[in-house]
Amino acid sequence: MPLFFLVSGVLATRALQRPWRRILRPRILDHLWTFWLWTVAIAALYAWAYAPQAFGVFTVRALSWTLTFGGFYWYLPLLMLFFVTAKCLRRLPVLVIGGSIVLYILAGDMPRDVGYPVGNDAMLLVIRYCQFFVWFSVGAFLRPLVERWAKVPALVMIIAAVLYVPIVARYYSGEELNLPPELLELGLRRANLTPLLTLLGITVALGLSRLASRLEAVRRLGRYLAERTLPIYLVHPLAVTLLVLVVPPLTPLTAGTTTLLVPFIVIVLVALSTFIYDRSHTIAPWAYKLPGSPASEKAAV
Repeated sequence: MPLFFLVSGVLATRALQRPWRRILRPRILDHLWTFWLWTVAIAALYAWAYAPQAFGVFTVRALSWTLTFGGFYWYLPLLMLFFVTAKCLRRLPVLVIGGSIVLYILAGDMPRDVGYPVGNDAMLLVIRYCQFFVWFSVGAFLRPLVERWAKVPALVMIIAAVLYVPIVARYYSGEELNLPPELLELGLRRANLTPLLTLLGITVALGLSRLASRLEAVRRLGRYLAERTLPIYLVHPLAVTLLVLVVPPLTPLTAGTTTLLVPFIVIVLVALSTFIYDRSHTIAPWAYKLPGSPASEKAAV
């Protein structure tokens, strides 16, 4: 998600300089429309797939996400909120970046449980805003830095990958890190590893993207997918939910199996999402943008 919002900030740089009338629909209204539409459409299926024993209660909660900006599509309204914040404060980039860093630091100590589900969902929105706005603001106001970041030398990228893989594997295993006392004294504990892992992961992802983009086939595929990012985001959670409903529970999988299964499922879902969009956007354009949007607008985040 930090990488997603970082790139979104980079791609929003020009739009931040445009007048409100030109960006109101594609950057704000379209995001809100698709979020509300698809959140309502998937609410009952979500409850049926993940909480059939409390179908009614979870359906109501899923519908409440239209107000608390939660659920599968939470990043769409959050992206809209980031853009509006950056747009309103675009003449104060230092303040925006500095403030976003402060919010990022504060997010770690914010309570996640306030006592009732809807309140928890609303609190999660606040926490996510504080966690991820820093990446959008860096992308939007420090675009040259991100472009230099993407040109990281191959050796640095390899070192970042070598450091990232074992740390993240242990981080998500739930086991104690058992680090040397010297590193613990420097504050390298589990709770403090997230920024390090994020920076390492982004470094590797940006470097690999730059290398891959040297191939014309990759650039063509990238352009094709870039025009369909929003449909991919919208369709794949629905497909996953249907998959949960029709596939019987699996026995616990090994780490190696999961490592292979996850990218396979991602590729299949992306292909399915683009297939559905290519055959439905002319029939039901309202599913991907606010009705009345100019036909020339792209359905991309």
